[in-house]
Amino acid sequence: MKELNSVESMAGTGKPYLEIIPGIQFRVKGTVVHFQINRYNMRDQYVVVDVPVNALIDALDYIKREEIKEC
Repeated sequence: MKELNSVESMAGTGKPYLEIIPGIQFRVKGTVVHFQINRYNMRDQYVVVDVPVNALIDALDYIKREEIKEC
């Protein structure tokens, strides 16, 4: 499994995020996983995606069940 790096928010807020790969950061805010995606590594040029933790878990469970069906 790839190691995650702790980085400062690309929005310049000073908040800590984990970085999956350069340009994709996330942190958990209560019941939501907050992603910041910056494809071009330009300050203030990023997309924010908030995904409820429960929905993310449901989606991962669904993918796992589908992979088991294929086996």
